[in-house]
Amino acid sequence: MLRAMLVCPGRGAYAKAELGWLNRFSAGNNAAQTVIRQADGLRQSAGRPLVSALDARADFSAATFLVGENAAALTFTATAVDLARLDADKVRPVCAVGNSMGWYSALYAAGALSFAETFTVIDEMGHLQGLGSGGQVLYPMTGDDWRIVPERVEAVERALADTGASWSIHLGGIAVLAGTDAQLAALLKALPPVKSGAAEYPFRLPRHAAFHTPLMAEMAAAGRAKLSGLDWRAPLVSMIDGRGA
Repeated sequence: MLRAMLVCPGRGAYAKAELGWLNRFSAGNNAAQTVIRQADGLRQSAGRPLVSALDARADFSAATFLVGENAAALTFTATAVDLARLDADKVRPVCAVGNSMGWYSALYAAGALSFAETFTVIDEMGHLQGLGSGGQVLYPMTGDDWRIVPERVEAVERALADTGASWSIHLGGIAVLAGTDAQLAALLKALPPVKSGAAEYPFRLPRHAAFHTPLMAEMAAAGRAKLSGLDWRAPLVSMIDGRGA
């Protein structure tokens, strides 16, 4: 029996390259197909596009797929499909961890919330994103050898001090920075340009708000009010949050 840690991805994991993934990888797997049917039923009740229909589209358009409620629903459903495809006779999950929106998915992976409850959280929080403001900027602090480049770390610290922006996530060797629109514009000018493969940094993530910062306070309050009736349970396996706790 393989003991496994479940790592649930954050919003943005379902991108252009993943288009068609849900329908393709659920084919022939009853448990995975049940997940998609459940997701579609919840989306239909909410009057939103079905995840199976989104996944079946021929083209990936930012205006459709990067909208908070669509991006979040697709990412979570893909995570749940992956979990459904695990062979319970060969794999035994022992803990679950998630980045950003992935923490909600980890609640499902660990058994703290049902699929429907977790989907409701993710769909609602994605829908409420419009109450947030600002955005996020990515900047690598490691080189091609994955080692920290001290000059880049210093550049990030200096830019944060000069612009008033703040940390959003320490995502491995990538700095995810957040702030108001004005702060992000200043960050993009303050951080030295870096090219890594085909990607050029710094760059602003499209259609993201200033997640994990006080700028999301209104959204957080609305979410707490709308989701206060959830039936929370003790998780079946250990959960590890973004701080490693």
